[in-house]
Amino acid sequence: LIPKEFDDSYTDYLALQSEQGFDLTKYQGKRVKRYTYEVLNYPSGEEGVQVSLLIYRNTVIGGEVFTTSLDGFMHGLAMPG
Repeated sequence: LIPKEFDDSYTDYLALQSEQGFDLTKYQGKRVKRYTYEVLNYPSGEEGVQVSLLIYRNTVIGGEVFTTSLDGFMHGLAMPG
């Protein structure tokens, strides 16, 4: 469920989505599906990389690539240049 009200904890996440052209504010209060997949061929060879997609009515409305490690990273769906 996308929250009806975004608190400060969403600031960085919303900025990441906005940089990719996704506007989650249009989906506030809506139920969406999150699909998460393991990435087995990340270019740096890093392990533990996942990609997450937010789907609303068969449309991708957001997503990110991330690691779950303590010193991990998160970036948009496109590879950083």
